[in-house]
Amino acid sequence: MTGSGLGSKEDGIKEAIKVKLKFDQAGIGHNRGDEFKFHWWDHAFNKAARNIKVNETQNGIKIKSKGNLEVTSTKKALKVNKKQMIYGMFVKV
Repeated sequence: MTGSGLGSKEDGIKEAIKVKLKFDQAGIGHNRGDEFKFHWWDHAFNKAARNIKVNETQNGIKIKSKGNLEVTSTKKALKVNKKQMIYGMFVKV
């Protein structure tokens, strides 16, 4: 009988299941987009940045890490105008 569903009660699916060809090496149900949800480089940077403390003193800049590594610079910190920073990255052609 045409138009009736599958099964003894004829209440199953009426249309054929469409075939999908699979050419990659991933398993069934694998979503390639899941590989890009975790940005490991961002995680690594943030973890490293949490271990660094930067202090500005009258004599210069002092950088200290959790591993007791301390770096001191005698150069004065540059005072940057916030308005200049907005347009500071543009190059006049």
